[in-house]
Amino acid sequence: ELDLAISELQMLHAKTEVVHVMTMRAMVSYLRNERTQAESFLKTAVQIAESGGSFRPLIAELIHHPFMEPLIPSGERYTAVTQGIAQLLKAQIKPTNIIRLEDKLEADTVYSLRIQTLGKEIIERDGVLVLTTDWRAAAAKELFFYLLFVGPDSRERISLNFWPESTSGRVRSNFHTTLYRVRQALGDNVIVFNDDAYGVNMALDIWCDAHEFMNLARQARPLSPQDAPTEDLWQRAAALYHGDFLPQLDSEWILAFREDLRDMYLECVVNLGLCAQARHDYRQAVRMFKQALKIDPYREEFHRKLMLCYAKQGERGRIQSHWRKLQTLFDEELAIEPSNETKLLVRSLLK
Repeated sequence: ELDLAISELQMLHAKTEVVHVMTMRAMVSYLRNERTQAESFLKTAVQIAESGGSFRPLIAELIHHPFMEPLIPSGERYTAVTQGIAQLLKAQIKPTNIIRLEDKLEADTVYSLRIQTLGKEIIERDGVLVLTTDWRAAAAKELFFYLLFVGPDSRERISLNFWPESTSGRVRSNFHTTLYRVRQALGDNVIVFNDDAYGVNMALDIWCDAHEFMNLARQARPLSPQDAPTEDLWQRAAALYHGDFLPQLDSEWILAFREDLRDMYLECVVNLGLCAQARHDYRQAVRMFKQALKIDPYREEFHRKLMLCYAKQGERGRIQSHWRKLQTLFDEELAIEPSNETKLLVRSLLK
């Protein structure tokens, strides 16, 4: 429908409207994990805007759907887009008692936080980027992430996690200094103390990619692959995963979260394959199961799902080829044979 709208608007020479619909089309492709196609639509939208259309609808869509930001390439051609986004964020109404962080002045109160942790570490407070220098110490940033993901905790347990080898006097000093730096970077009201525990003030307007990712996956998990909303939920979840959780940090609690989120992303990819299978789109299902195998090549169930898709497409030769590769992989890497379940499946598919 969007493609048809683009064609009709092009015939009417409605360039600004074409830019808007083209940007929406890029978003649809991105949500379908068709990144190359999404980048192509976005590039075309920019070209049309340059040739007499307007950048405004493109910028507005990117503001409202920030998960699309990774599609914006660097370079002079896209300066109008990146500058427009920055200007619009700056122009948005903010509480009058908030002073911009780049002015290097303290702001006592914060109203909203936007937090990205998957593949990158970015925090914006009231639309303003928090710089690395604003934290003054890596421990301050990690303490904030700890409270955001682990949840409220006592000073004693926090100190045991962060400074296990320090003396009690030193630990107390480290804790209060680090907490002070968190509040300096993010605002006095971000960390609250209730019921003998420190935690993030959840009364604030907080959006976090990892929390949204987990929520979408949990919503999708109990649904059937045959249900229309299921694939949309898995796609929206997968689109948020741009890489490992907090990639620049390596504390034990972070490593555990990182592994859990990797597993959840793998779950997203496999379920997108199952959804494609349910609507008989076996080519898309093959793409998803191959992607799953890149993440974890030793999961036999994924190999079985892939070969079943080949069978549905009548591709006996690809079943045989994949079966040989699987046997070689297991022999060379694990020194074992595939399971009897997999052998029986291959036998039945090659009858």
